[in-house]
Formats: sequence, C-alpha cells, structure tokens
Amino acid sequence: MSTDYELLNLADYKKPDVIRYLMDNYNTLCRWRDTGNSVAHSIIIDLDTCLEHEYLKDTQKRALIGFYKEGYTLSELADYNHITAEGVRLRILGGIDRMHDLLNGNAKGHTLY
Repeated sequence: MSTDYELLNLADYKKPDVIRYLMDNYNTLCRWRDTGNSVAHSIIIDLDTCLEHEYLKDTQKRALIGFYKEGYTLSELADYNHITAEGVRLRILGGIDRMHDLLNGNAKGHTLY
C-alpha cells in the first residue's frame, strides 16, 4: 500500500481477504490517516464502525480489537478469555465474515450507516 490510488483500489470490500488484509494493516492505516491521507481515513472509519456495530458479537469484537488494534497475540487473548488460541482465531474469522457482510450490505436487518 503506498499511493491514494493504490489504496483506493485495494479497498474493495467484496472479498473477506481484503478486509483481513486491511485489519492486518490497521495501525499503518492509522499512521497514514494521521498524516492526512483521506483514503486511509475513510477506511479506518469503515473498519471502526464495523467494530462498534451490534451485528458483531461481543466476543468477536473483543478478539478483533485485541488482536488487530491492541496487538495482543492469539495466546495472550486465549489466556485472558480462558479459551484456546484456536477459539480466538475462530472468533476473529467470524468477526471478519460479519464485517464483510456489513460492508457489503448483506447483514440481514442491519446497515453499516
């Protein structure tokens, strides 16, 4: 990810893998947003709105925020939540799928904005 144009083309929310990639680079996007990058700013708004949305389960929200935004490892999150690392991984994947639904208008009975 480097230019606004490349970032804008990347931010095609139709594939869950793109959302996962954007979440993997969440902190980089925040740095770019803070330097005035309007595309990164828009992406962060979309991601944060998803992370706060009622459509995501609380367990998914905690896993996504802990892993991507706060930088905890799967093992650390597993210990804290008294589950396995695989359980945390499944919560993250389920959360990504729900974010995908929200971003594409496929969350039955829910809209992102």
